[in-house]
Amino acid sequence: MRLSALPPLIAVIEDEEMIRLGYQMLLEDMGGYRVVSAPSAREVLDCLERLNQRPQIVLSDYSLANGCTGTQAITALRDAFGADLPGILVTGNRDAQTQREAAACGVPILYKPANGQRLLALLRDQLCLARVS
Repeated sequence: MRLSALPPLIAVIEDEEMIRLGYQMLLEDMGGYRVVSAPSAREVLDCLERLNQRPQIVLSDYSLANGCTGTQAITALRDAFGADLPGILVTGNRDAQTQREAAACGVPILYKPANGQRLLALLRDQLCLARVS
């Protein structure tokens, strides 16, 4: 099978295991995507390196362990795979600082509680935008 025939690969960064597993099930079962998920950007990068794969998009929670933010995690993956790698930030924070960080990073925010259909639609939109850019 040609690599281009594979479904898009989504990198999911979420430090809460149950939420991460929920995203993975939703994205694989309902979205038909391939998923690499881990609690940190470093662990996702390690996984991707072992698989010798590049994600088509990053989905990251904003508040991660050890004081790391989702925008930092998305930036780490962009440093590894290119600045054109799209991302989506998931957060319950509606404060101005989070909005500024997301805007500076060039990523849309999906506010919690995240509806599965809305997440899938946003992913499709961002993947389409990335293809035409």
